[in-house]
Amino acid sequence: MAVYNSIINLPWSLKIFFGLVTDNIRICGLKRKPYLIFFGLVQTVVMFVLFQCEITSALSVTMLLFTASFSMAFSAVVIDAILVVQARRDPLLGSQDLFSVAFFFQGVAGVIGCIIAAFMMDQYHPKYAFLTYSIWGLVITICSFFLSREAEKEFNPGEVEIISHLSSELLSQ
Repeated sequence: MAVYNSIINLPWSLKIFFGLVTDNIRICGLKRKPYLIFFGLVQTVVMFVLFQCEITSALSVTMLLFTASFSMAFSAVVIDAILVVQARRDPLLGSQDLFSVAFFFQGVAGVIGCIIAAFMMDQYHPKYAFLTYSIWGLVITICSFFLSREAEKEFNPGEVEIISHLSSELLSQ
């Protein structure tokens, strides 16, 4: 069982390489959006297959879960890169404010996810967890279509940027 878990979680150890790929290989002139769309769809399809089909082979289930883990790790790298670029837009307090809010909501979502998972495991068949995970991939894909070109644009600190009045500059006064 430990070997299967190691294989499934291996992509999370390779995140640095995923970052190099997204930073250096553009698809249709875009750095991040195509990766989010593609890997969100991969996650959706793989997890829906696990939900829908009765797979009895441990190796098959492991490879499907490895693929889903790979797609989620890759998506996490892309989302973190977008977060970093957006934090650079407010040179005064941008990174502190944005990362604080992002980590707060990650923590809240983690707690809520654990509560929902406990309820689901108690009330439903465990395969419904795969359905939920596939829906999350679909949410990532749909949200990726709304990603603006500004999120793709790298921000250099020397550039003049108009900062919104809703940004953290109000907090610094």
